[in-house]
Amino acid sequence: MMDQHGNSHDHSLSDEARARLHRFKAYATSHTVLSEVAKDLKRAITEPAGFAYVLLYGPSGVGKTTLIRQMERTHNASPRISELQSPYVPVPLLLLETRPPDGTTFNRAEYYRSALRQLGEQTYERRTLVNIDEEHVWGHKPDRGKGAKFHDSSELRHVYEAALQRRGVQTIILDEAQHLLKLASGIKLIDQLDWLKSMTNTTGVLHILTGTYELLAMRKLNGQTARRGLELHFPRYHYQHQPDQEAFQRALVTLLGQVPLETDVEALAQYWCD
Repeated sequence: MMDQHGNSHDHSLSDEARARLHRFKAYATSHTVLSEVAKDLKRAITEPAGFAYVLLYGPSGVGKTTLIRQMERTHNASPRISELQSPYVPVPLLLLETRPPDGTTFNRAEYYRSALRQLGEQTYERRTLVNIDEEHVWGHKPDRGKGAKFHDSSELRHVYEAALQRRGVQTIILDEAQHLLKLASGIKLIDQLDWLKSMTNTTGVLHILTGTYELLAMRKLNGQTARRGLELHFPRYHYQHQPDQEAFQRALVTLLGQVPLETDVEALAQYWCD
């Protein structure tokens, strides 16, 4: 229980009641729409079929984040024997939350840093090769082209891509991926998708973008891009659709059966449409 200030009153419960409450909080049930989307997403991960990216979109609160977190636990739970021979902890599926930019444009360099931190690679060794025939070998000219517009860093990108290879990353899921669309005026959206496609081509890692319907802006940028992508819709249940009604009611009854209180499940279920 929580008071108006958000403080927990679990300490006032008996040990048995507290245990039941914690089990209820941790409980999750599958349902028809979730199962169908999970099956399609799993197939896309295990059999990419040449896709450079996957768009998983739907309304807020429908369960996208719950689904991909379960995917992360499942795929990273049991490393293969060949992976155990590596000195690095394998991460077959890397789940990242795509943060909104501080400014007007998504910051790619900060994205690399966030991913490297999550992989546990806080530092890297810098090696410099110098061509003895170059007259000016010292100094570094800042990037004033497209990379500067996206706050990109070619060095960090190379480090990031090498880390993906070392950790055996096969799939990257970018949650809240609509933040990739945050661009300053004059920057083309196709550049973002080409950036992801380029990293897929370089590393062989499938990118899955999950988010709201804002992601639909990425699906028809051009014909070639559309052919390289797979779209998965995670909708809400439709009240007017009888199979959706029945699936929702089954999920509701299952959850009511887990409530750590004396409840009249049949009576409460009558209010499912409210």
